[in-house]
Amino acid sequence: MFKITEFLEYVSASLGMALAISCYAIIGSLFQFDSGTWLITGIALACLLCLIVAGATAELAMRFPAAPGLRTYFKKAFGNEFSLFLIFIYLSIVILIASVETYAFGEILQVLEIDISRIWTGVLLILLIAIVNLSGYEMAVKVQLGSVILLVSVMVLIACYAIVSEPIQPVEVLASAEKTDPIIALATIVAISLFLFVGFEWVTPMGRNAQAYQRMIPLSMVCGIVVLGGLYGLFAYASSLHLDVNTLQRAVAPQLLLGESLFGVKGTYILAGLSFLAMFTSFNVGMLGASRLVYAVAREGELPAWFTRISLRTLAPYAAIITLSVCSMLSSIITNAYALQYELANTAVMITCLIYTAIIVAVLRLRKTQGELDSVFALPRYLLIPMALVFLVLAFVLLFENLATPAPFILVLTSLLSFLYAYRNRFYTAFKNNSVSITK
Repeated sequence: MFKITEFLEYVSASLGMALAISCYAIIGSLFQFDSGTWLITGIALACLLCLIVAGATAELAMRFPAAPGLRTYFKKAFGNEFSLFLIFIYLSIVILIASVETYAFGEILQVLEIDISRIWTGVLLILLIAIVNLSGYEMAVKVQLGSVILLVSVMVLIACYAIVSEPIQPVEVLASAEKTDPIIALATIVAISLFLFVGFEWVTPMGRNAQAYQRMIPLSMVCGIVVLGGLYGLFAYASSLHLDVNTLQRAVAPQLLLGESLFGVKGTYILAGLSFLAMFTSFNVGMLGASRLVYAVAREGELPAWFTRISLRTLAPYAAIITLSVCSMLSSIITNAYALQYELANTAVMITCLIYTAIIVAVLRLRKTQGELDSVFALPRYLLIPMALVFLVLAFVLLFENLATPAPFILVLTSLLSFLYAYRNRFYTAFKNNSVSITK
């Protein structure tokens, strides 16, 4: 029984960050490219790409079963400094997603005509999640598991009810929304759909013991991705039956519109409650994984000693949790003040694509230095190499598509700060060696 509960906790962590409010708006935006077969196919292909990354991550986890996630994997493959650079930009995803989620929840409050400050709402939501995490790892994990089970179960039931009930829209709505080249439409849908799966690998720092990384952690990622693909595919199909394409494209919260279409006004409030759970699970699992990762990096001496502080009562790494919460609050305030939600979401996807490329390359490098790994999760080279190129290309495609927005600036700033800190010792040594001594 304990093993089943432990496995479900890992699955809930893998699902957590991707069960986000903003994902429903992302699905709505996909209807501008297609409203039928290509849309569902694009989500399925994005799911398949993430399954390949999950296989690569699982291989790394099995090589280093006692390691605190990606930090060790990257350090063994790329060395200390470059791995630090990757980890710091990776940690920024948590802050970016938290900001996007608080903005999305503010949009829901606007739809419900609840007149509350968006900025203070975001701050209070982040504070709530910080308090849960400061209560201890066990409490945060249990709350995460309960929230995910409730959220996924109810969303699947609602989607299935929408599909079997008499649709308002004619079934022919599943024809193409626009006469766009299907290949271009499919490629764009796949790239955008990656946002729906962001964060499934955040379960890797959360293993309770070394044995968990041999089977439960790898399988939890696979299960999480499959559940996400099925859930979002069902939601897209159900929405297309009850909401017109133009409404879906413009909706800030299409899940609320679907709830209203199915159950009236009370459906709007039901879906608003589920949206709160989605926001909570998304940032909660990010905080769980990120705080443990920050603590591990600080224990190596790569961050100030303050980040190694933990509560003796709850064993929560409170210094890391407080720091991440403050950074998320500041980012949330800026996002809500200047409506930067789409820019931050695109930046998060670009960073994710780069991290996934690094994961695959790390697997290939470690196979060369440490030999092949005998495991069902060990994918062949002829599959991994093209996938690394696919994620790299997707990152650059998203970058060029967003050149007119602040997204590239956010990406460059995040990367520059991460690079300067990761390589700080080299810069200090170079400055010291090149300095001219002053003598009397």
